Amino acid sequence: MREDWKYWIALSMVNGVGIVLIRNLLTKFSNVKNIFEASKKELAQIEGIGAKNAEAIKSFNDWERVDQELEKIENGG
Repeated sequence: MREDWKYWIALSMVNGVGIVLIRNLLTKFSNVKNIFEASKKELAQIEGIGAKNAEAIKSFNDWERVDQELEKIENGG
């Protein structure tokens, strides 16, 4: 479960990607991890994503902040 949360938190931190785009991505890729594993080309083909948001997803690299958020969640019960 921690891995699922990791990718959900990361996706929520990607600038320009909100709930509507997340829904569109999940329709195609089934789970959040698959979104991060998809190619930039695959991402850009999703309605509303385009090259800019695809690049934002593929270039996300703030995994340390994601881990900090996961710790907060786990410590909060």
